[in-house]
Amino acid sequence: MPQSLSLIRKQIQENLAVNFNLFSKSSTIQNFIALLVLKFIANHLMGKEFCTMGKKICLLEDDEGIREIIEMILTDEQYEVYGFSNVKDFMAFEDKGSQDLYLLDVRLPDGNGLTVCDDLKSNEATKRIPIMMMSAHAGLNEMRRDCKAEDFIAKPFDIFDLLKKVDNQLSKSN
Repeated sequence: MPQSLSLIRKQIQENLAVNFNLFSKSSTIQNFIALLVLKFIANHLMGKEFCTMGKKICLLEDDEGIREIIEMILTDEQYEVYGFSNVKDFMAFEDKGSQDLYLLDVRLPDGNGLTVCDDLKSNEATKRIPIMMMSAHAGLNEMRRDCKAEDFIAKPFDIFDLLKKVDNQLSKSN
């Protein structure tokens, strides 16, 4: 029987001495290479296939570095990603109703992700689309109190936790 993914992950971390934390001192390239290695192991040794082709994710994140790494990771997982750096551009996006998931930061330069979440949940075309909030400042209790998002991830976050939560939300919505 193949080893569990978490044991394989731990062994890769130890062997490559890579910290998988998105905001660690290790480079983005190291994190991305390690992600590819893990995906190869999951796909080939464990026989796991990732069926994500065609899923659309709308990402609202003002930090360019974070937005780019999330876009790169999700695109590598075969998701179609639409990234926005501010509320104005996000709200001007006309294809919001055809998305499969929204990934929203809370603190933004021209607004608040919690307000965007409420707007999406009150709109007939988008209210059934799952929303995942991200924040380094707000917590899960604030999310539950201030918006109706399906999930929350605290920054800094582990790449694999992010992918697991995204996959979980997309599998629920199918």
